[in-house]
Amino acid sequence: MKQDKELRNQLVALLTVRQAHVDFTDAIADFPAEHINTKAPHCSYSFWHLVEHMRICQKDILEYITSDYYVWPNFPDDLWPEQGTTTTLEGWQHSLEQFSSDRQHLVN
Repeated sequence: MKQDKELRNQLVALLTVRQAHVDFTDAIADFPAEHINTKAPHCSYSFWHLVEHMRICQKDILEYITSDYYVWPNFPDDLWPEQGTTTTLEGWQHSLEQFSSDRQHLVN
């Protein structure tokens, strides 16, 4: 049990503590709204696609560990929004809020 508790503490720290990387909250803080659908150089996905991918994958992990009826997603189609899609500022905010909410469920 002690090892399980320590592993859980380490996993929670990876999700919530600023360590050797920028945490999610810092990464999206003051992100310019005009660039949510912009693609970084040499990248096939927009910034929103990347955030949405992270949200979808994190949600999948949450469902895997909490659901008695987990269904494996089809890789990679179920883990990414379609490349040609864009979002609105409301859609961006929804993705951010869902990511944060699901992360909180993982931590608890």
